[in-house]
Amino acid sequence: MQCNICEVGCDIPPGGSGRCRMYRHDGTGIVERFPDTFLAAFPPVAIETLPMLHFFPPGAKFLQVCTVGCNLSCGGCVSEILVGHAESLAASGTALTTGDLLRLAADHACTGIAFALNDPIASLPTFCRLAERAREQRLLVGCSTNGYMTEASALYLRERIDFANVGLKGGSTDASYRACGAKSAAPAYRTIRLLHEGGGVHVEVSIVYRRGGEEEVMGAARMLAAISPPIFLFR
Repeated sequence: MQCNICEVGCDIPPGGSGRCRMYRHDGTGIVERFPDTFLAAFPPVAIETLPMLHFFPPGAKFLQVCTVGCNLSCGGCVSEILVGHAESLAASGTALTTGDLLRLAADHACTGIAFALNDPIASLPTFCRLAERAREQRLLVGCSTNGYMTEASALYLRERIDFANVGLKGGSTDASYRACGAKSAAPAYRTIRLLHEGGGVHVEVSIVYRRGGEEEVMGAARMLAAISPPIFLFR
């Protein structure tokens, strides 16, 4: 059965799991392996460290949360232990629940909650349920993501968050995405467009610059400007 959470589109056999190792085929459908379970929370972090530079005044306190797993495999990933070892969530013995996170956010007087370190696409239903409950408590909610998700997932996420940083992989060419195990750059730019066009999500974009990759960065700037000049000019 094909997983339709992200654009990798893993074909998962009964009892198996996909590339991110966070979804499995239970015999009837694709389900999360560790629903409503988070590995860690870091309270409080300043919003600009997420990075999110133009959404809220610098120094605003946000609870940073993560699970494990990722749908891409990028060389030099700073979160490799979270990305490549999904079983660490079950083995940690210190997993956090949605209720735990909401209490931590309240205890530390956080303005909101942000999913970062690993990609929220690896735990999309779990993150969206947290987002819904956090918003009920008047908390802002956002994430840092590679954006390599299906259109349906992007639209589902859009209705539940207030801000997002989409991290581009090198820039604008398909080659930079194939190096990370993706098919092309197009889904990431589609996610940026969908989140931005919704009107209710503040979108920022970050790019990892590699020496000699100036044309990649300029190509990304042109593609972002075509989606929205304000994203290009002010982010």
